[in-house]
Amino acid sequence: MAAAMKKVFKKTQDRLCRWHMLKKYRAELKDLYKKHDGLKIKLLTVINHPVTPREFEAAWNELVTEYGIGEDDTIKGLWDSRELWVAAYFKPLYCGRMTSTQRSESVNKMIKSSGFTRHMTCMSKFARRMLDFIERTNHKAAGETHWSQAGNLRLTLQPFDGHLSRVYTRAVYKKYRETYMYSTAFRIDPHPTEVDVYLVTHTNQSWKYAWFQHSFRVEADARLGRYTCECKTWEHTGKRGL
Repeated sequence: MAAAMKKVFKKTQDRLCRWHMLKKYRAELKDLYKKHDGLKIKLLTVINHPVTPREFEAAWNELVTEYGIGEDDTIKGLWDSRELWVAAYFKPLYCGRMTSTQRSESVNKMIKSSGFTRHMTCMSKFARRMLDFIERTNHKAAGETHWSQAGNLRLTLQPFDGHLSRVYTRAVYKKYRETYMYSTAFRIDPHPTEVDVYLVTHTNQSWKYAWFQHSFRVEADARLGRYTCECKTWEHTGKRGL
C-alpha cells in the first residue's frame, strides 16, 4: 500500500496508526508489563508526551536503560519503526489537527456513548436511530453556523489576531485563544550566541521527567518575515504556537 500511495497520491505522507502498532505487539507488551512494574504507564507517557524527536529519543533511551529492555525484540521493533508512528516525528507535516482516522472513530464513539445505538441494536432500530442521530447533528451544525455569523470575540487588537478571527471557525479560534493564553506562561530570552534566535522557556517547569525539554529554540527573522519554533505547532496544526 505504501508503494502505491507514493505513485498515486504523490503529496501524501504515509504513516502508521499508533493504536495498531501497539495492538500488533499487544501480547508481547503484556508480558513485559507483567515482568516490569510501572513500565506500561511510563511507556505510554514516552509515546504520547514528547514534543520533539529529540525529547522522544532521550525519553526512550532513559526508559529502556531503566528497565534493561533495550535488547527485547518488541522494543526493538517499536524503535526501528518510530518515525512512522510516533507523533513527535509528525510535527513538520501539516495535519490540521487531524492525524488519524479520528473523524470516523469519533462519530462511532458519539453514536454509542450518546445512547443512539448499542452492540445489540437490531438493524431496523439501528436505521431509525441513525436518522435521529443525523437530525441531531444537522441541528447542532445549523446552530454553529448561526453563531459563527456573529464573528469571533477578539482576543487582542493585533492585526494578526484580527486576521485569525476572520478566517478561523469559532471552534478553532477558541483553541487559538487557549493557546495564546498558555503562551503567556513562557519567558523569552535572546540566544546567547545566535542572531535572531530566542530561547522560550516555561516559567513553571516540570522536572517530573528528566527528558522534558525545558526550552524551545525559536528563529525570528523579521526582515524575511520568517518565524519558526522547534515545537512545530504552527506547521503541524495551523494553530499559532508559543
